[in-house]
Amino acid sequence: MRNDVITTTSTSCVMASSIVKNELDSDSINIVQDIDTKSGPNTYTPNASVNDTSSNINDVNIPPCNLQSTANDNLQNKLTESKEHLDVSNNKPTENESVDGKPLQNEFHGPILPSVNCPEKIILCLDLSDEMNTTTFKSKAGDKYSGLELGKRAIRMFVLHKSQMNPKHEFAFLIFHEDSTMIQSFTPRAQDILTALDDSIIETHKSGPFNLANLYETIKANIEVPAANETCELLPPPYIVRVILVYGRSQSVPVVTNTTAKEELESSPYFFTDVLYIHESPSELNQCEEIFNVLCKLDHNGFSYIFEVCKYTPILNSGAKLLAHPLQRPRQLEACYKLKQEEAVS
Repeated sequence: MRNDVITTTSTSCVMASSIVKNELDSDSINIVQDIDTKSGPNTYTPNASVNDTSSNINDVNIPPCNLQSTANDNLQNKLTESKEHLDVSNNKPTENESVDGKPLQNEFHGPILPSVNCPEKIILCLDLSDEMNTTTFKSKAGDKYSGLELGKRAIRMFVLHKSQMNPKHEFAFLIFHEDSTMIQSFTPRAQDILTALDDSIIETHKSGPFNLANLYETIKANIEVPAANETCELLPPPYIVRVILVYGRSQSVPVVTNTTAKEELESSPYFFTDVLYIHESPSELNQCEEIFNVLCKLDHNGFSYIFEVCKYTPILNSGAKLLAHPLQRPRQLEACYKLKQEEAVS
């Protein structure tokens, strides 16, 4: 069964690289990236690539920030500090430590899940605040796009290719402004999501602080996370639930309230939250750093992918990196991306 359902993270990243390259050909941008994995035994490992079982976090370089300014570098450093703090705050041993003389298999508390490409139920959450329309990005070709246009483009690219990777994946589409609304319930039909995406429009009035607890309440009302039992380390779940949050505000810090719905969702090992934060260039005139700090706290189990971007190319690039399955991809700080060198034809 394993050979039929396992798809490695490296395969996902190669496919993602091709997608980004095709999306950017019109702008004369050739970006091909591949994940730098190490060969190892083809065995199940917790939330990591099958071919990455021998990787050591100390041997892997953290990918550099896509942003160039000092302020932007600070945002990426916040992500590193947040994820490292997660280990310390939970009193979890590091990768090289052992318990009772035995090496650790998982540095996080909780079950060790099989690295299986089981179906995903993915909730795509798009910010429709006015800032998504006023923040603009310029391509290498000189064309200008709003944050909303690029956010939609990243979602469209993700849905089309994710559905091809496994037709059993299902998608739901949720929008939020001051409140959150489920626009399209779960469906395996990519076209249904794309139609709902095209019909979504920006609110014209200025956005206030958004309480993310409202988003979790809406999600909880529309999905049931599979129950984990004593066999969860041996048998894959029927599906996992993943939230992909596309947040586009630079002036409004979100509020996170620990409601019952949020706690119940995050208590499941089958629930994941990824973030694509689209923002202005960080400065003293906005609150990008404060917002990013709050979004990093959504990584409740250390396995989220959180990207922050303020340029045209990295938005699509980050969206492609989300294609990897949460049960198979390495932790974000362990992922290493490099330019792929084409072999010369003899």
